[in-house]
Amino acid sequence: MVSRQFRPGIGGLEDAVFNLSRTLAARGHSIRVVTLDRLFRGDGRRLAARETMEGIEVVRLPWAGSERYPFAPGVLRHLGSADVVHVHGIDFFFDFLALARLGHGRPLVATTHGGFFHSGFARPAKVVWFHTVTRLSARAYRRIICCGVGDGETFSAIAPSRLQVIENGVDTAKFRNAAAPQAERVLMYFGRLSANKNTPQLMPLLAALRKRHPGWRLIVAGRNWDTTFADLEGLVRNYDLTDAVTLVPEPDDRQLRNLMGRATYFISPSLYEGFGLTTVESLSAGLVPVLSDIPAFRRFVRFADPSLLFDPADPTASAAAIEALHASVQERYPALRAGLVTSAEQFAWKAVADRHEAIYRTVAKAGQWQEDECGGESHG
Repeated sequence: MVSRQFRPGIGGLEDAVFNLSRTLAARGHSIRVVTLDRLFRGDGRRLAARETMEGIEVVRLPWAGSERYPFAPGVLRHLGSADVVHVHGIDFFFDFLALARLGHGRPLVATTHGGFFHSGFARPAKVVWFHTVTRLSARAYRRIICCGVGDGETFSAIAPSRLQVIENGVDTAKFRNAAAPQAERVLMYFGRLSANKNTPQLMPLLAALRKRHPGWRLIVAGRNWDTTFADLEGLVRNYDLTDAVTLVPEPDDRQLRNLMGRATYFISPSLYEGFGLTTVESLSAGLVPVLSDIPAFRRFVRFADPSLLFDPADPTASAAAIEALHASVQERYPALRAGLVTSAEQFAWKAVADRHEAIYRTVAKAGQWQEDECGGESHG
């Protein structure tokens, strides 16, 4: 596994790589994760160069450049005789290992994890890069795994014949059944405060909701990113929401579970998602999803009952829809809550690891055949 960020970092990418790796390691596979030695949102200290965690060998590399495209060519020294190299994310590692493919000779698989279209920053340049450099790099990969339908639509433009959608697995036990036991007018967002998450838009929405009913509350828990908790505090004051908003920076899982026990709804005004990992975690808790109307979220309304898609740019209309949703949720909340918990189980890691394992066996076998044909060493 090659991933720009890994534990002790916290986030969707880190969580996905860790859980896939430990699930496969528990099945007897030898798993090495090659990652960077500093966290993008850490204190700047270098992490241990080598570590073993839950059966996973972790190798951390020094790097240069920006977090958007960190240079770490030392990755080549740590591929060894791997049967498969699985690159997570569309970044330097994705391009560099494709360019160096003839040198390292390892079969390559990649997972998109949202690509690099999470925000509108430099979008015209990103589009050009995607249709030139990313398209060329993708030719070196036996499989491009898209972790959601949104990514599938995006990457079908450059690698349609090698795409496979495998939605991220989720630890559905961590927050299982944690939502409030009674229906409350409490919304909760948890996760990174990255630009694509659009969390500032929650404040005008909450203000519109409180005009309809003064009992509405909001909990925001997560990590500073492009947006910070200081930014949100300013908006809370501007919208006169001091008594209605709880901000919790850097919560651990125990704190998150306790906060979920006060909430009935998970809300995300996100502008872009590759998958929506925290949405599935919220389902496992029994939180009713209230989600922005984007491709990655539309699928949730087909199996999560109840749920709501809304337009973050229209707080007044969205507030009316959320208040109406609450009226219907109150009528049969215990049964609805239980159904949401059950619906999350389709994303458990066992089934997701099965699908990855099948891909690895296929590409490893193809890689062995090609090496044997060339008279090279076999890595079965």
